[in-house]
Amino acid sequence: AILIFTEEMEYTDTLRLAHSIQLIDIVKFLYKNYIIHRDIRPPIVMFGNDNNLRLIGFGFAYKFKENEMR
Repeated sequence: AILIFTEEMEYTDTLRLAHSIQLIDIVKFLYKNYIIHRDIRPPIVMFGNDNNLRLIGFGFAYKFKENEMR
């Protein structure tokens, strides 16, 4: 299930920092696994019920082979 923040919900600086770190961790995970998402934007980053980020929309993603160079 996905949690959507509303104006009534408090989005604290601590939560902003935690989500920023999570997004960096997501991108690092993709990089280490040779995946380029190619479409990271606000509607593609969702909040789970546990307040953790979820990256969706892998339709444009590309998976490099380990030995593939660009």
